[in-house]
Amino acid sequence: MSPNDATPGDEDFNHHPAARRAAPIGPLLFVAAVTAMAAACIGRYQIDLETLFRVVMSRFVTVQATWPPSTETALFQVRLPRIGVAILVGMALSVSGVSFQGV
Repeated sequence: MSPNDATPGDEDFNHHPAARRAAPIGPLLFVAAVTAMAAACIGRYQIDLETLFRVVMSRFVTVQATWPPSTETALFQVRLPRIGVAILVGMALSVSGVSFQGV
């Protein structure tokens, strides 16, 4: 396919490589959020998804606590910090990989 065969809408897309790379960001963020929720629920002390949302929302709005205090401790003192660190490490590794490829 030569440049003369391109349709009028194609040149805008082909001249902006950032637009081609930005397309999968939404689904990737969705997968990351689902994975983070699964990591917060799975562990030695199982936390169901409804309880997870209620415990997290209890930090922002008034919610009646129907869970044991150990659930809140396990979530805020162990699981969420580990998930946050894992996300930061993944971001750092991706930045270092991109910079290494640029050399």
